[in-house]
Amino acid sequence: MDTPANIPQRVVYEISADDLQATIEAAVVRGMEAVEAKHRLPTYLDRDKVAEILDVVPQTVSRFVKEGKLKVAFYAGTMARFTMADIEAFIAENQKYDPSKDN
Repeated sequence: MDTPANIPQRVVYEISADDLQATIEAAVVRGMEAVEAKHRLPTYLDRDKVAEILDVVPQTVSRFVKEGKLKVAFYAGTMARFTMADIEAFIAENQKYDPSKDN
């Protein structure tokens, strides 16, 4: 009896027990890596590193903070610390600004 074209055919793969075990172990490792990445603590950047990323001098980063344009994650003493997520958000929000068009 022929199977209609719109019904998927069942495919059976032959796999050895060792290959099956290796496949399962690889899937478990990938799953654990995904969980670890989700719960990983953020890396904090100092003002100099942020200035390097934004291609500005460190004083400009301080000005962005004072103007409320750039979020500080926390202060270590008097030194501001930033998250990469906040830097990426700042870049996304300020992409449309082109200082060369101020002239």
